[in-house]
Amino acid sequence: MKIALLLLTSLGLCLVARAESTDSIPNPRTTNHSSIYDGARVLNDDEKHRIDDAINDLEKKTRAQMMVVTIQTLDGLSIEEWSNRLFNRIGIGHKGKNDGALFVFAMQERRSRLEVGFGLGDRLTDARSSEILNEQIRPAFRRGAYGDGILDGVQVAAHYIEGGGRLSPHATLGNTRRAHMIVSGVENRMGLLAFCLCWLWETLARLWA
Repeated sequence: MKIALLLLTSLGLCLVARAESTDSIPNPRTTNHSSIYDGARVLNDDEKHRIDDAINDLEKKTRAQMMVVTIQTLDGLSIEEWSNRLFNRIGIGHKGKNDGALFVFAMQERRSRLEVGFGLGDRLTDARSSEILNEQIRPAFRRGAYGDGILDGVQVAAHYIEGGGRLSPHATLGNTRRAHMIVSGVENRMGLLAFCLCWLWETLARLWA
């Protein structure tokens, strides 16, 4: 009985950590209208929605395409070869423009890669891709915050694709946007205060006339 249980447990672990070939990965854009294939199951529904929203916003602005793929383990390949095979098989980006970007995360090997099409290479350079992986994604992954790390990486990559300049180290656009909202709120309150003072001044001037 114990031997049977041990065999079943071992079989279960093998199935969970099975290697995934690039041929077994479906194109999520055609199968479920998403830009995410979460084979490693590290993202919850809310995180998927936020990441998809960021990618859809990028495509609306620039027409560039982006995809996120998580897997348990590589199919005996380097992450560079695995990512390149999937990128070419699925055809991320528009034909003739090669304007696609692919994030790949292999959880067992703890490897990550950002594969970039030639059409985006002038904006999403090798240096910037390494920066995104090292400063936005990997620190979050070490904390177990996979959804936050991927979202930050997608947002910073989109920032560069849209023509944005270099961000400060470890910056997240979520923090940048929150700061912008605070500044905007202060500006709005100052504008309202100025309007009220002008109205009060004009009212008193009419009373004194």
